[in-house]
Amino acid sequence: MPGARNLGVISKMPTIPVKYPPPEDWPKFQRLCQRVLQRLWHSENVEIYGRAGQRQHGVDLLDVSGTRPLRAGQCKLYDASKALSDRDIRAEVEQAETFPVELDFYLIMTTAQMSTESQLAVLAINREHKEKGLFEVGLMGWGAINDFLNENCDVAEEFYGGLSPYSAELIDS
Repeated sequence: MPGARNLGVISKMPTIPVKYPPPEDWPKFQRLCQRVLQRLWHSENVEIYGRAGQRQHGVDLLDVSGTRPLRAGQCKLYDASKALSDRDIRAEVEQAETFPVELDFYLIMTTAQMSTESQLAVLAINREHKEKGLFEVGLMGWGAINDFLNENCDVAEEFYGGLSPYSAELIDS
């Protein structure tokens, strides 16, 4: 179609959401979580915390920018057909409570599904933490990570490849 390049046809077309499969290996999932948090927290300073064999206090990712709030993340590669239990969430949070620097926000990112049980567990923990003056806890399941990937095609392309709306827009320009 003559002149289609100037009309921005590709960038104006609606996109169909992709259902991305969770990564099967731990390092790839951890790197994906790092990129998600760098974008969500507007900080390139979100780093993988420590290495295998070191005590990490339930923290896999840490914003080392030195700014407040101090944010940390935990990556849980779980069966995508299941949800985290109250016990699983509390175990991770208890580890993070031993972190050597006072955290302000702790996000558990998982390939598991969200459930009412897991959401109520986070709510209960946050109420307890508020009374004790401890950090806030968040939970991000695979559905929310998948939504993020559909909204941030450059990150999706980095981990899943293929022709995304992002790369199509680059070709079009």
